[in-house]
Amino acid sequence: MIETYSNILPKAVNKLILEELCNSCRWRLAFDKGPRDIYVSMLLNKVDKDFGWNMRSYHRTEHFDENVKLNTWAQVIFYHVIETSKKFINPIPIRFNWNYYNKSSTGNFHTDSENPNSYSILYSIHDTDGGVQVADSFYKDVEGEAKLFPSSVEHKGVGPTNSVLRFNLNIVFKCDAVIK
Repeated sequence: MIETYSNILPKAVNKLILEELCNSCRWRLAFDKGPRDIYVSMLLNKVDKDFGWNMRSYHRTEHFDENVKLNTWAQVIFYHVIETSKKFINPIPIRFNWNYYNKSSTGNFHTDSENPNSYSILYSIHDTDGGVQVADSFYKDVEGEAKLFPSSVEHKGVGPTNSVLRFNLNIVFKCDAVIK
Protein backbone atom coordinates (compact mmCIF):
# COMPACT_ATOMS: atom_id res chain seq x y z
CA MET A 1 0.00 0.00 0.00
CA ILE A 2 2.81 2.43 0.86
CA GLU A 3 5.77 2.81 -1.47
CA THR A 4 8.95 4.55 -0.33
CA TYR A 5 11.49 6.49 -2.38
CA SER A 6 14.86 7.38 -0.85
CA ASN A 7 17.49 10.09 -1.27
CA ILE A 8 15.16 12.55 -2.98
CA LEU A 9 17.07 15.74 -2.11
CA PRO A 10 20.61 16.38 -0.87
CA LYS A 11 21.05 17.08 2.85
CA ALA A 12 22.12 20.67 2.08
CA VAL A 13 18.80 21.33 0.32
CA ASN A 14 16.83 19.77 3.21
CA LYS A 15 18.71 22.17 5.51
CA LEU A 16 17.68 25.12 3.31
CA ILE A 17 14.05 23.95 3.48
CA LEU A 18 14.24 23.75 7.30
CA GLU A 19 15.67 27.27 7.45
CA GLU A 20 12.85 28.58 5.24
CA LEU A 21 10.21 26.79 7.32
CA CYS A 22 11.65 28.08 10.60
CA ASN A 23 11.61 31.65 9.30
CA SER A 24 8.07 31.61 7.93
CA CYS A 25 5.26 33.47 9.65
CA ARG A 26 2.41 31.63 7.91
CA TRP A 27 2.03 28.72 10.36
CA ARG A 28 -1.41 27.92 11.78
CA LEU A 29 -2.69 25.36 14.25
CA ALA A 30 -3.59 22.19 12.41
CA PHE A 31 -6.75 20.16 12.69
CA ASP A 32 -7.41 16.95 10.80
CA LYS A 33 -11.07 16.43 11.58
CA GLY A 34 -13.64 18.21 13.68
CA PRO A 35 -14.48 21.82 14.39
CA ARG A 36 -11.93 24.59 13.89
CA ASP A 37 -12.56 25.91 17.40
CA ILE A 38 -11.37 22.68 19.02
CA TYR A 39 -8.24 24.43 20.36
CA VAL A 40 -10.28 26.86 22.46
CA SER A 41 -12.01 23.89 24.08
CA MET A 42 -8.67 22.16 24.60
CA LEU A 43 -7.14 25.25 26.23
CA LEU A 44 -10.11 25.79 28.52
CA ASN A 45 -10.00 22.14 29.57
CA LYS A 46 -6.22 22.18 30.02
CA VAL A 47 -5.53 19.47 27.44
CA ASP A 48 -1.75 19.26 27.03
CA LYS A 49 -1.53 18.19 23.39
CA ASP A 50 -2.10 19.61 19.95
CA PHE A 51 -2.52 18.35 16.39
CA GLY A 52 0.60 20.10 15.17
CA TRP A 53 0.90 23.12 12.91
CA ASN A 54 0.66 23.41 9.15
CA MET A 55 1.38 25.87 6.40
CA ARG A 56 -0.11 25.61 2.94
CA SER A 57 2.15 27.01 0.25
CA TYR A 58 0.17 25.87 -2.80
CA HIS A 59 -3.39 24.84 -3.66
CA ARG A 60 -4.42 24.46 -7.29
CA THR A 61 -8.21 24.69 -6.95
CA GLU A 62 -8.07 27.53 -4.41
CA HIS A 63 -5.64 29.48 -6.66
CA PHE A 64 -3.15 29.79 -3.82
CA ASP A 65 0.57 29.96 -4.60
CA GLU A 66 2.42 31.60 -1.71
CA ASN A 67 6.12 30.69 -1.36
CA VAL A 68 8.25 30.33 -4.49
CA LYS A 69 11.17 28.65 -2.69
CA LEU A 70 9.04 26.07 -0.86
CA ASN A 71 6.91 25.39 -3.92
CA THR A 72 9.96 24.87 -6.14
CA TRP A 73 11.41 22.32 -3.71
CA ALA A 74 7.99 20.64 -3.42
CA GLN A 75 7.76 20.39 -7.21
CA VAL A 76 11.22 18.80 -7.40
CA ILE A 77 10.15 16.21 -4.80
CA PHE A 78 6.84 15.64 -6.62
CA TYR A 79 8.45 15.12 -10.05
CA HIS A 80 11.21 12.92 -8.63
CA VAL A 81 8.61 10.53 -7.16
CA ILE A 82 6.45 10.67 -10.30
CA GLU A 83 9.35 9.95 -12.66
CA THR A 84 10.81 7.23 -10.44
CA SER A 85 7.45 5.46 -10.00
CA LYS A 86 6.76 5.46 -13.77
CA LYS A 87 3.09 4.68 -13.23
CA PHE A 88 0.97 7.84 -13.23
CA ILE A 89 -0.76 9.21 -16.32
CA ASN A 90 -1.05 13.02 -16.39
CA PRO A 91 -0.27 13.70 -12.69
CA ILE A 92 -1.16 17.20 -11.47
CA PRO A 93 -0.21 18.55 -8.03
CA ILE A 94 -3.23 19.81 -6.08
CA ARG A 95 -1.68 21.06 -2.84
CA PHE A 96 1.54 21.39 -0.85
CA ASN A 97 1.13 21.38 2.94
CA TRP A 98 4.13 21.72 5.25
CA ASN A 99 3.66 20.21 8.72
CA TYR A 100 5.30 20.87 12.08
CA TYR A 101 4.95 18.64 15.14
CA ASN A 102 6.43 18.92 18.62
CA LYS A 103 6.51 16.39 21.46
CA SER A 104 2.90 17.10 22.44
CA SER A 105 1.56 16.83 18.87
CA THR A 106 -0.34 13.96 17.38
CA GLY A 107 -2.78 14.01 14.52
CA ASN A 108 -6.12 12.30 14.11
CA PHE A 109 -6.72 9.64 11.51
CA HIS A 110 -7.91 11.32 8.31
CA THR A 111 -7.80 11.06 4.53
CA ASP A 112 -6.30 13.69 2.25
CA SER A 113 -8.94 13.13 -0.44
CA GLU A 114 -11.75 10.72 -1.23
CA ASN A 115 -11.05 11.00 -4.97
CA PRO A 116 -9.93 7.52 -6.13
CA ASN A 117 -7.49 9.18 -8.56
CA SER A 118 -5.74 11.20 -5.83
CA TYR A 119 -2.47 10.22 -4.19
CA SER A 120 -0.40 11.56 -1.31
CA ILE A 121 3.33 11.94 -0.92
CA LEU A 122 4.78 12.49 2.56
CA TYR A 123 8.35 13.76 2.43
CA SER A 124 10.63 13.64 5.48
CA ILE A 125 12.89 16.69 5.61
CA HIS A 126 14.98 15.34 8.49
CA ASP A 127 15.40 12.24 10.66
CA THR A 128 13.10 12.13 13.69
CA ASP A 129 11.51 9.48 15.85
CA GLY A 130 8.10 10.84 14.74
CA GLY A 131 6.44 9.79 11.54
CA VAL A 132 3.17 8.70 10.02
CA GLN A 133 0.84 5.94 11.12
CA VAL A 134 -1.18 4.10 8.49
CA ALA A 135 -3.56 1.55 10.01
CA ASP A 136 -1.38 -0.54 12.37
CA SER A 137 1.90 0.36 10.64
CA PHE A 138 4.20 3.17 11.76
CA TYR A 139 6.67 4.75 9.31
CA LYS A 140 9.43 6.67 11.04
CA ASP A 141 10.85 9.82 9.45
CA VAL A 142 13.99 9.17 7.41
CA GLU A 143 15.61 12.26 5.91
CA GLY A 144 15.12 12.48 2.16
CA GLU A 145 12.50 9.72 2.02
CA ALA A 146 9.10 10.05 0.37
CA LYS A 147 6.16 7.81 1.16
CA LEU A 148 3.52 7.39 -1.58
CA PHE A 149 -0.01 6.07 -1.05
CA PRO A 150 -3.62 6.64 -2.19
CA SER A 151 -5.03 9.82 -0.61
CA SER A 152 -8.14 7.87 0.45
CA VAL A 153 -6.07 5.79 2.91
CA GLU A 154 -6.54 6.87 6.53
CA HIS A 155 -3.35 8.03 8.21
CA LYS A 156 -2.15 10.39 10.92
CA GLY A 157 0.98 12.33 11.74
CA VAL A 158 2.77 11.38 14.94
CA GLY A 159 4.92 13.88 16.80
CA PRO A 160 8.37 13.00 18.08
CA THR A 161 9.01 11.58 21.53
CA ASN A 162 12.79 12.07 21.78
CA SER A 163 13.47 14.44 18.88
CA VAL A 164 12.64 18.07 19.66
CA LEU A 165 10.49 18.65 16.59
CA ARG A 166 9.36 17.19 13.29
CA PHE A 167 8.81 18.86 9.91
CA ASN A 168 7.46 17.18 6.79
CA LEU A 169 5.80 17.94 3.48
CA ASN A 170 2.45 16.55 2.36
CA ILE A 171 1.80 16.64 -1.39
CA VAL A 172 -1.60 15.70 -2.78
CA PHE A 173 -1.93 15.10 -6.51
CA LYS A 174 -4.42 13.65 -8.94
CA CYS A 175 -3.89 11.69 -12.13
CA ASP A 176 -5.95 10.38 -15.02
CA ALA A 177 -4.89 6.75 -14.54
CA VAL A 178 -2.32 4.46 -12.92
CA ILE A 179 -0.31 1.89 -14.86
CA LYS A 180 -0.39 -1.38 -12.93
